[in-house]
Amino acid sequence: GISTDVASSTFVCYVPRYEGAAFSPLPFDIDFDVEGSPNPTIVHVGSRTSRGPSVRIAPTLRLFARATLMMIDQVDTVSQSFRADAAVELRLRGLASYPNEAHVTQLLGQYGMRPDMLDFLNVSEFQMGPERWQVFGKSFVPGLQDYILKIRAKATFLEPFELQNFPFDVQPVGVVVTAQCPVTRVEIVPNLEYVSKFLSTSFALGAVFDLPFGSEVQAKSSTSAPAESSAGLTYSRIAFSVSLSRRHNYFVNNIILPLGSVTLLCPLSAASKPDGSRMGTGDRLAYAVTLMLTAVAYKLVISSSVPQVSYLTMVETYTLVCFGFMWVNLLESALWPAFGYVLVDSEVVERISEWWYALGFVFAFALYNLHFRLAGALRTGEARGTLRTIRRQWQHDRVQSRSYGMLTAALASRREGCALQPELVPPSDAIAGRSRAFRWTPGGNLSNKIKKDQAGCSRSN
Repeated sequence: GISTDVASSTFVCYVPRYEGAAFSPLPFDIDFDVEGSPNPTIVHVGSRTSRGPSVRIAPTLRLFARATLMMIDQVDTVSQSFRADAAVELRLRGLASYPNEAHVTQLLGQYGMRPDMLDFLNVSEFQMGPERWQVFGKSFVPGLQDYILKIRAKATFLEPFELQNFPFDVQPVGVVVTAQCPVTRVEIVPNLEYVSKFLSTSFALGAVFDLPFGSEVQAKSSTSAPAESSAGLTYSRIAFSVSLSRRHNYFVNNIILPLGSVTLLCPLSAASKPDGSRMGTGDRLAYAVTLMLTAVAYKLVISSSVPQVSYLTMVETYTLVCFGFMWVNLLESALWPAFGYVLVDSEVVERISEWWYALGFVFAFALYNLHFRLAGALRTGEARGTLRTIRRQWQHDRVQSRSYGMLTAALASRREGCALQPELVPPSDAIAGRSRAFRWTPGGNLSNKIKKDQAGCSRSN
């Protein structure tokens, strides 16, 4: 950390300069409150009244993350969890000019950051690991090296499934990684140059789930809510998710078809005895109640196979509708003998054949089954469409990143007491016009191209 008392101290930094005559040596000062930044910032003395170049002394460490999901061998819909083997790589780009573990440890210590402060957030139980290790690797920035932090674990991860459309649902299952350091110090962002992958060839649940987007893994960064921290701090996190589309044949064959078959047996209470007369009220009620108890017993048997959530899923809606049809049949069995017959010349005659009721019952139930199947297909399509939109945005960001080269060029100072991390970020208007304009803004954005030569600036108080 850098104290606000800078008397008799010297700040020496290397900052990239503009091409041509756009930049010339100017007097600089230390400002501790530039646009709400918690970090001390070197600013041009005239920038307090007119916008000028500035650079943070201690910018936020930016970790570029990507993941490899080695395996997903279990998805438990009832407990809303899945088991996976995940490896995550987080890069500090252009951090050092030569590999020196001690210097990196010292730098991270100034931020209050350690490698073991990176952890999986949504783990329920570890089966293996987590294993952590750090290495240096080649950087995009010429002459510099990335510092790479890796973490791998085989664990059971919790995932809040959206199960309203079960068993016609499409679920993104994800691994969440967080940094236990405030976002003002450490930020995790997706690595769009080297994207995350799922080794789909080792997917053991191909008979249960389909992979609508293949081996693609989408990465999305976010921050925690201040209410989650007793100190009111926010922390950076990133989620790596792969989309799974449930193969619904098992639930259709083992839940929907049996319940539907039992329901279709209800109109048989209109059957006649061998002498041609209808069944009595008692026999009709016994038949209807037996069918309903059969359906209740079957629902208890299959209850362990359906999600235990407070809202209705599609399969539970279907079950309740089946019970509704059975209740209609039970009422018909009780009321038809009283209202379905009329006495004509001392002979009991049906007002209307009860088989018309049976035909209407079957037609209404068939119509509902058709509606149920079409609704399932429609909701599956909507879910896939939503995920497809997210996927297109993610692919757009990736193409944009590749079009403009490096997303971030982290420059490390060769002088003690100064760490610079400017960024190459194309403006939104430049993206649309395909121009190559860049800009310099407070907090580390770099204007114009970076030149290999650097200009020094110092200020003594």
